[in-house]
Amino acid sequence: MSELENFRTPIPLLTPCYETAGKVNVLFQSYVSRYMFRTASLALDQGWIADNMQRVFDAIFELAIEKGWCFIAIFAMNLCKMIEHQMWWTPERKDHPLRQILKASKYNGLFQKLERLGIGVEELRTENANQIKQAVRNEQLALDAINAARRFPSINIGVRYQPMSDTIVSLTINVIFPFDWDHSIVQQTEMFWVFVQEVDGSAMYHAQEVTVDKRIAKEGLDLQVLVPLSNSNMYLITISSVRFLGVEETQEIVV
Repeated sequence: MSELENFRTPIPLLTPCYETAGKVNVLFQSYVSRYMFRTASLALDQGWIADNMQRVFDAIFELAIEKGWCFIAIFAMNLCKMIEHQMWWTPERKDHPLRQILKASKYNGLFQKLERLGIGVEELRTENANQIKQAVRNEQLALDAINAARRFPSINIGVRYQPMSDTIVSLTINVIFPFDWDHSIVQQTEMFWVFVQEVDGSAMYHAQEVTVDKRIAKEGLDLQVLVPLSNSNMYLITISSVRFLGVEETQEIVV
């Protein structure tokens, strides 16, 4: 039990680790953090948690969609991705998104520098290469990060609206994918979830999974959604990748 107690969880525990809920929480967080327990029984328990928690979060996601709980749906989807990639994406801690594609151990120091300096994927795409090299102090690693950033999935959205009646609004969501489609990173098709909710999260008006291939990514995507007029006359539109953490865009619109 002391090994469990000694592990520093990124997210504070609400129950002590000697209780079942607390132990499961520690095992989950240790797996996402890529921590390896020396105690054989704990290592086995950690593996069991890794094998089963993703199914649990998948079920929570489906339930949240059915109930219209948008925040919980997005959070459950991110938890699934956190388990798959063994990296953090929470308000308490966010690992660098490129950890999902540059997995060799030689990049660990690179990501520590990028995370410390706050250099994200967008900065790697847009900033001068010499500035990145100077910040990283390793030309080859800097070039690897820049090239990976250009191929890492990215989305931008724009939204137009048109009132259809006193109670119905038509939203046209334009999605562009400003990255180089590379089959060594992405699959033949990539899945994204589109959510439309009340700006304060009190109601979800629409949830839809869309499939994107290389042609669509090149041309862009227009989605038309009919939603009821919100109480606040404001909507929050979110598009999130099914596979990749950090590939998400949110836009607020006032009608």
